[in-house]
Amino acid sequence: AGVYANNCAAIKRQRATLLNLYTQKKIGIDSIQHYFTESLLNKILPHWYGTKWSFEGHTTIPGEGEIACGYLVSTTLTHAGLNTNRYKVAQQTPYNEARTYACWDSVYIITGAKKVVASLLQPDFGEGFYFIGLTGSHVGLLLKRQGNLFFIHSDYVDGKTVIEEAGVSPVLNYYYTFYITPLSSNNFFIIRIDSSNIFR
Repeated sequence: AGVYANNCAAIKRQRATLLNLYTQKKIGIDSIQHYFTESLLNKILPHWYGTKWSFEGHTTIPGEGEIACGYLVSTTLTHAGLNTNRYKVAQQTPYNEARTYACWDSVYIITGAKKVVASLLQPDFGEGFYFIGLTGSHVGLLLKRQGNLFFIHSDYVDGKTVIEEAGVSPVLNYYYTFYITPLSSNNFFIIRIDSSNIFR
């Protein structure tokens, strides 16, 4: 837990520095997008893999207690330096959760798991993280990385947090309608979340 807490604190400090530089027009928004993606992927999420799933779980400490799918998303985004209310967002329906994370950007509604994979691997969709809501009550993150698509979620089938290839995910392939919104490439999400109250 010590390493993880240190990672979270360091990410928060670095994000503040980057946002300050961005405000002064010394760096572009792509620098903040890149830092968000890499810190979430390498400094936050690896600690959560294997954490037990529970429908009511809302632990803030990876590897201890249990975590529900919505809380995994909202908690890891909070720990990646974003100013979210992890309770209110996690308790929304998958579609409304997608709309909240979209911050006035698009929510893509796609039917069919194979179509999700095919669509997101098109050049129109950039690399990085996406939120995905699955019809019913399941949510997670998608990661597009070097021509591959991964599904990261608190998996009620395996009973733990996993990262897996999206195309062969049993959970993803069980559902039919998906609500997807970009995170890494959404400027409102990356920047304005720090100074707005939309997540509160």
